[in-house]
Amino acid sequence: MSEKIVNTDIKVRKAEKEDLNDILRILSSSFEREIEKIFGDAHEGREILKRALESLNELKGIYVAESSKILGCVGILAKEIDNKIPIGREAVKSLGFTKGTRAKLLLSFFKEKPKKNDVCIDYLAVSKFYRNMGVGSALYSKVEELARLNNKNRIRVWVSVENDEAIDFFMKRSFNIAKMLDSKYAEKYFGQRYWYLLEKLL
Repeated sequence: MSEKIVNTDIKVRKAEKEDLNDILRILSSSFEREIEKIFGDAHEGREILKRALESLNELKGIYVAESSKILGCVGILAKEIDNKIPIGREAVKSLGFTKGTRAKLLLSFFKEKPKKNDVCIDYLAVSKFYRNMGVGSALYSKVEELARLNNKNRIRVWVSVENDEAIDFFMKRSFNIAKMLDSKYAEKYFGQRYWYLLEKLL
């Protein structure tokens, strides 16, 4: 993927509650298949995510890229960020105990637990109408800026081995493969068996 910046007015800032609908729209279109696999229905999954995020006082660890409107978002995890989102609770309410608990487990499958000096990218998503315009680069630059400001020396992210676009994006930013996961569980529930944990040392 060659991402050419054509919009120099892109700004990245901390997400506010008012951004929630835009964030959900972008996440839903970017991860529709995954949301459907996790919750059994993409629309129901979006509603569960919405209720869980609405219950928070603030959207910790979430940043948005905007120009005249929101173009993309990134979620990060770090030791100092207490961004526990009660998705499991909302999933159990909507889907019942068994399906709700399964959804909670699936959501946590690739949630890398950050060590003291780590920043982990939970997701990085750009509206399908604004891809290859520098939005992903702007979001990633914010992640690296935050990592350096907080004296972190490693950034990590999980990517499917089949996701050539994402692998190319991170490799061009000096990420390396830390390990590869071979998981029949991931294949069963996400349709993809092999995953890379990519990392960059700062």
